Amino acid sequence: MSINTALPGEMDGLTADAEVGLRVHTLMWERRMTQAQLGEKLGLSQTGVGRRLRGTNGWSVADLRATARVLGVTVAYLVGEEGVNPTPGSVKSQPSDYSADHRAPVVSLFSRRELARVAAAH
Repeated sequence: MSINTALPGEMDGLTADAEVGLRVHTLMWERRMTQAQLGEKLGLSQTGVGRRLRGTNGWSVADLRATARVLGVTVAYLVGEEGVNPTPGSVKSQPSDYSADHRAPVVSLFSRRELARVAAAH
């Protein structure tokens, strides 16, 4: 099952899969994690991760759970149900080998139009 429809009132012009991809990409960037590194932890190829980040391939529930666990956030955060990253240590499954800087998501600093342009370019 994948999320492939835009959510009302969310990032205009982006599918829900692309919105999840932007959140995941932001978390990866904060943790200095590459697509290949995330893919290795999820059992996906770098290409598979890239397609999910762009919203080309959908995120399954299993993908969302595994990705949230690896990045130390909740599934609710990834799908936009929580507004900010959780505080360090508040998610029990947070991997100890990533020292995450839990700032507000970079995504919120840009306009929706800018986010759509960036998503289309990647």
